[in-house]
Amino acid sequence: MTTFAEPALAFDREPQPSDSTRTKDAFGRLHVSMAHISKACVNEYIGHEIPNWQALGLERDRRYKLLRDPDELSRAASTFNNVPLLSTHRGHSAASHQPDLVIGSTGTDAVFNFPFLDNSLVVWPQPDIEKIEDDLKRELSCSYAYRPDLSPGVFEGESYEIVMRDIVGNHVAVVSAGRAGSEVLIGDSKPADQPNLMECFIMPTTVLSRKALLVQGASLGYLAPKLAADAKSIDLTKVFANVTAANFKASKATIAAALADTVKGKLAADAKLDDYQTFLGAFDAMDPEEDKPKAKDEEEETEEEKEAREKREKKEASDKKARDKKAKDARKAFDAKQAADRKAFDAENPFAKKDDDDKKADDEEEDDDDKKKKKAEDAEEDDKVSKAAMDAAIGSVAKSTEARIVARMRGAREAEQFVRPWVGELAVAYDSAEEILRATAIALKVPDAATIHASALKTLIGLMPKPGEVRGGGQRLANDSVRTADAEAEFRKMFPEAGKAPRRV
Repeated sequence: MTTFAEPALAFDREPQPSDSTRTKDAFGRLHVSMAHISKACVNEYIGHEIPNWQALGLERDRRYKLLRDPDELSRAASTFNNVPLLSTHRGHSAASHQPDLVIGSTGTDAVFNFPFLDNSLVVWPQPDIEKIEDDLKRELSCSYAYRPDLSPGVFEGESYEIVMRDIVGNHVAVVSAGRAGSEVLIGDSKPADQPNLMECFIMPTTVLSRKALLVQGASLGYLAPKLAADAKSIDLTKVFANVTAANFKASKATIAAALADTVKGKLAADAKLDDYQTFLGAFDAMDPEEDKPKAKDEEEETEEEKEAREKREKKEASDKKARDKKAKDARKAFDAKQAADRKAFDAENPFAKKDDDDKKADDEEEDDDDKKKKKAEDAEEDDKVSKAAMDAAIGSVAKSTEARIVARMRGAREAEQFVRPWVGELAVAYDSAEEILRATAIALKVPDAATIHASALKTLIGLMPKPGEVRGGGQRLANDSVRTADAEAEFRKMFPEAGKAPRRV
């Protein structure tokens, strides 16, 4: 299986507007007569970037030095002819072609002139041409298949561990930063998982406090524009290893001295750190929440405390439920005893008898109360049960409504396309296909166009001559031509419903 690695590409020098290597054709496309697209040199690659790294026993995140061998580049030169120029790296093949990423092509004159692999280029889209001209994105990066050979050695004074063999060009990408440096200007992109701002720094493995992480991140941004172009692998872990929110203010001088020692020899010629201690002062009042001690009531529960709390809450809920049931049963028993005592009293006391109408009214009142109570309970239960069904019904109606709207809009668009040969683009917006067809029929003076059934409109419009169309014997037909009696009879025979009012459904 072919594996793509990400090597280097670039212009041989920084082109200027008057540079003869860069020209534009009559249509504004950018042509580069010759550019360095790769270089024979030693570059670092992360283990997982190397083809078959696992089978070779390489470590996933370790950096390895690979030689882009000059003899291998020379043999591979022709494989970089007529390959796509992409706006970003993507493995490219006929089966995985992505036209939106293709911005140009390499030429047909690839040649190896030690130590560079050169070729001509063409860039097509204006936005990408502008990025190159504004120096926003003008380095090149080759992508190619190769076989890693674990043969260590030394090339021009620099040691390497692996040699790239059997190189085959896949594509060239325009990137903002390349591996091969300023010699390869339009090239070899750095790993996609290393942001440009952070690629000069090694992420710390020591656990830092929140305060230390905050200031370290800001310090990386402070240092980035001050570092020399070839500065690599700056590790600020030791600088902030013992910094906390509590000791930060007192440690600023120590931090500044440690940082100056760490970047010694790695700063640009005119870069200075005189204002760094003042820079640190901006973080005096910034205390991350995680560094502040939590109040007693904000402390996290232990597992035992959580279990005890849940058990207590469960018992309280159970006790409340038992108390409520006991009170309800007692009330029910009291009401039953009251009713029994009243019934016994009425049976023994002849003066306590009520008029039949009054008794009936009392019974009916009790029945009404029971019915109202039961109805309220049923309504509450129905509300609980039907909520899910109601949501489903609402969703179904919404979906159905949306489908109808989409269908109507699609029909209207199709009707607009159908009538365009007769009336061109409509000046008035219509909501339905019927409105569009009827308005067109009226404009074309189709008989009974205002009242004819909608199903006949499209057919009748199709029978009308289009502007400039010549039918039957080369005679040009006008839109307002009059039909003969025979034609009228034939028309009625074909469309018996014509002229009748549309039926209501």
